[in-house]
Amino acid sequence: MANQSNDSILDLRDICSKPKNSIHDNLLWKYQDTQFSRPAESQYNPESCKISYTIKEYSIQGKLLNKDYKNIRKIQLKHDRKSYFGLHLCLESMGNKEVSVFEVNPILRKSIIQLEAENERPDIPIINFIENKYRNIIDQPQIWIIEVHDIEEIEDNEKLTLEEREQKVKQLKSQATQLFKEQKYKEAIQVYKNIHSKIGQIPKALKNTMTQEQKTFFQVELSRVYSNQAICHLQLKEYAKAIETSKQAMNDWDQNFKAYFIYAKAHFERDQKSEALEYFQQIIQKFPNEDVTEVQKYLDKCKQPKTTKNEQQLYKKIFEKLQDKDEDEIQREQKEKFEKVEKNRQTEKILNSAKNGQSINHEEIQKLQ
Repeated sequence: MANQSNDSILDLRDICSKPKNSIHDNLLWKYQDTQFSRPAESQYNPESCKISYTIKEYSIQGKLLNKDYKNIRKIQLKHDRKSYFGLHLCLESMGNKEVSVFEVNPILRKSIIQLEAENERPDIPIINFIENKYRNIIDQPQIWIIEVHDIEEIEDNEKLTLEEREQKVKQLKSQATQLFKEQKYKEAIQVYKNIHSKIGQIPKALKNTMTQEQKTFFQVELSRVYSNQAICHLQLKEYAKAIETSKQAMNDWDQNFKAYFIYAKAHFERDQKSEALEYFQQIIQKFPNEDVTEVQKYLDKCKQPKTTKNEQQLYKKIFEKLQDKDEDEIQREQKEKFEKVEKNRQTEKILNSAKNGQSINHEEIQKLQ
């Protein structure tokens, strides 16, 4: 979005002097060629897209009304009914990467749900979305500056065949794996959630046509999606979420060794050693053919006696003293090295003086011994 030296105040004189087109019943206008405007790079179908955007809402006096204007929001117009009706109309008139300026009538700041409710029951009170201190200007027009940041095409999940779902799962798994390698754990979680929509939300009519092999495939893959998502939560130190998702993975497929290990490890990281000990022991019993080397390491850690607070403070003091001692020894060694070098330098100076016929100062020689 175009830069302003002060985002909280906007001089509307230049904007209001520009030509504008009516978008909806003379209640919404789109300004042309303002200093903020930027043309679209491409067009999109708002019915099948998830749109990432930011919005600045100004009063007609030029006062910024929303503090969260820097937050990038996402909206799928087909399903969203709570956002402003005017916002829907604005985004429908825009393209990808476009920045546009709109003048908005107060009526269009109501949600679609509100408008429908008012048509059915005119006595329902209006719910305002503006901060309390700006309620006195709620009935005045606003200026909106909207930037479309990105577009994500949304597939119709209902129409995907089982073969298409299998293919999508493989593609998305590869994408999530790469993100995990790059330590982009939050992004990987979003991809795993996308995979879940492909295999965890299969329409009933389609499920009835599945072979046993396909049922097993989707069941196992769904479990793996949850366990991989749990690993990401573990890396982000979101231990409660790691426990929740790994538990779901275990419920979907009770032979998911990885899910059991994450579940136990998350309890260990939360300092729930007794619970973790029990779960690690269960893993060794349940999976005798798996490599449990890492499990055994954590099992041993769980069995180690826990140090009390007083013991921890004592160890800390001892360690600090050892550090101080090491520093003293280093300083002493450095001092001895310096003195040795200085003695050699002084001795060499006296010997050079003797070679030049000068008398030797025996007192200085004595000091260097």
